[in-house]
Formats: sequence, structure tokens, C-alpha cells
Amino acid sequence: MILHTPALHLLITSMMASTPVNPATCGASDLRCTGQANTDAARLATSSEQRAKHLYRAHRAYLALADSGPEPQRVQDLCRARQLLKQASKLPAPELHARLVAS
Repeated sequence: MILHTPALHLLITSMMASTPVNPATCGASDLRCTGQANTDAARLATSSEQRAKHLYRAHRAYLALADSGPEPQRVQDLCRARQLLKQASKLPAPELHARLVAS
């Protein structure tokens, strides 16, 4: 019989939690890494401006991914790009306003 204790749940949760990837560690052509890393960085950002920048970069990575790959994945990447852009456009980011509108 397996015992379910709070300590066991905490251990399993901490093992399953992935550490965010630094966007700078992604290869120039690894758009999936770039998109996910910027999404993670946006979640950890300390200001609205930083969060908007990371969301915009993730949006651009997923948009580029939507131009290649198998059809079902392309559709998912395009939807993800749209979701990220929508999130970024809701944030107060004067420096990015023109880029967000253009996208």
C-alpha cells in the first residue's frame, strides 16, 4: 500500500515543476524554445513593460512557427501567438504600443 502524505505530494510537485528557461539560452533557430522561454519570463516579469516585451517576443516566435511544420501544430502555434498578443496588448507598454497594434 502506498501512503499519501503531504510531504510526498510536495516532493512529487517539486520534481514535476519545470524551471523556466532563460530566453538567451535558446538557439537562434529554436523558435519553440524561444516562445516557451519568453512565455515563462513574462510570467516572472516584475513590471508590465517587461511582461509585455516577453509576451510580444513569444508571440513572434509562435507566429514564425505557424509558418512551418505539420498542419495541426501550425494551427495550435497560430492560436498561441494570437493569445499571447492579446495578453500583451492589455498591458500598459508605451514603447511597444506601435508594434502591438501593427501585429
